[in-house]
Amino acid sequence: MERSACSQIINMKTELSFNIQALAVWANICLIRKDRRKSSVVWLFTGMLCVYSLFFAWRANLDISKPLFMGVVERFWMQSNAVVAVLAGLGLATLVSETNRVLRCNGIRNLEWLSAALLVAYQVCSNYSICDQRTNNVIDQFARNLLDSMPQDAIILLRGDLPGNALRYLHYCEGLRPDVSLVDQEMMTYEWYLPKAVRHLPGVRFPGERWNPVEGVLPSGVVTFNLYHFLEMNKQKETFVCIGIHEGDPTWKKDYSLWPWGSCDKLVPSKIVFNPEEWIKRTRAIYNWTEAYGRFDPSSWESVANEEMWQARISLYSPGCPGTHSVDQAGLERRNPPSSASQSAGITGVRHHRPGPCTFEGFGGEMKTPFFIFSLAESAEVPADVKAQLYTHAYKYIGLRSSGSTSTGTTRSQAVCHAEAYMQLYKEIVYLQEELPVNWHKNYAIACERMLRLPGPGVDPEVLLSETIKHFHLYTRKAQNDPQRADIIAALKHLRRELRSLRNTKKV
Repeated sequence: MERSACSQIINMKTELSFNIQALAVWANICLIRKDRRKSSVVWLFTGMLCVYSLFFAWRANLDISKPLFMGVVERFWMQSNAVVAVLAGLGLATLVSETNRVLRCNGIRNLEWLSAALLVAYQVCSNYSICDQRTNNVIDQFARNLLDSMPQDAIILLRGDLPGNALRYLHYCEGLRPDVSLVDQEMMTYEWYLPKAVRHLPGVRFPGERWNPVEGVLPSGVVTFNLYHFLEMNKQKETFVCIGIHEGDPTWKKDYSLWPWGSCDKLVPSKIVFNPEEWIKRTRAIYNWTEAYGRFDPSSWESVANEEMWQARISLYSPGCPGTHSVDQAGLERRNPPSSASQSAGITGVRHHRPGPCTFEGFGGEMKTPFFIFSLAESAEVPADVKAQLYTHAYKYIGLRSSGSTSTGTTRSQAVCHAEAYMQLYKEIVYLQEELPVNWHKNYAIACERMLRLPGPGVDPEVLLSETIKHFHLYTRKAQNDPQRADIIAALKHLRRELRSLRNTKKV
């Protein structure tokens, strides 16, 4: 509560000019003179400001240390700022009246209107550039990219304000992609939603009237259904989740897996075998995103959309999803002893936070696939030759998103011989970017180190070790709050010793 109140005061100082604040204070100072007119109005608005601010600070439950949540809370402070503006107007009127009384000059009253006009003009000029959004089409492009990437007659299970509202607007208001069906995950849990939405979803079949993990008939007579039965009844359509899947219903895990599809994920029957070459081809050019990373205010929805698009390029599959290997925060699940320093330290790829247990956590979709493939390679059950090929696919795809994929018949030695060239291409991409997500450094360092453990022609261990050390070091400098930071630093010491030993061996 105290933090919220302090943040509101800081916001008020930023949004309102000093003159406005001073006049509002002056209006309250004049309250000590009980013979002043309009004192009751000043008391009313001052009381409104205090009650609203204190009540909101008490009841607001968002963590304002996160920029997006701060941006959401700031929108509710506009009401209190409006009250301060009214108090400033009363303060100006009181100041002019007092000045007229002291100087006995009626002409001063004419300045009241001029002063008010100047103050309003100043506020407009100082905030116009921020409020002018004529050229801002980031959310529009985000939604268009998501819709354009979907196959014909797809079902999209929406989750969250950003994809939900943006996609619905383009779909229903502008008529974009009338063939797809938009179903809101959260709204399906309400009794009123499906009876109203089903008329707009003629190709979608619902097993009941309300989504609930526990199927049955409620006391009200409403028939509930779970996600598994929804998927089973709509097998004729491809189903996607954007962004993330509701964690309250894990029934889909029985026979389905999540495969990366840009910022979204595709629900695929577990019996279907994942083919990395084919999936790389399908998801390589899925989006056309040109916004620079980090160019938007972190508290804006534009920043969220941009982060989703960038983080979709390189990401790790999150834990607990059937059909893929689970990488958890405590370390990599394995049966055999690890062969790398990062595995020994239990270092896993960092992931961009997003709600839901089986989502790609890391807020372009063509670059999301590599670490999905990478996590498959981490599985101890994967044969050595397949593991090498998966590592190389992931490493290659990180290196250059527009390059051709390795053929299905690629041997282990043929696959790894391209590693050094692809690493150089990755460098070119990274060094051309002024800003990029910090977790790319960690994920790429892990991929380099895994490639280092794959013997074969064409791989320069010194280059791979140097890249691993460099990107781990960059990550530890920029990600001070990673709980694995101490483990990474310890692994760096081991890797540096290994690099020195390798160089000494070359000299001999």
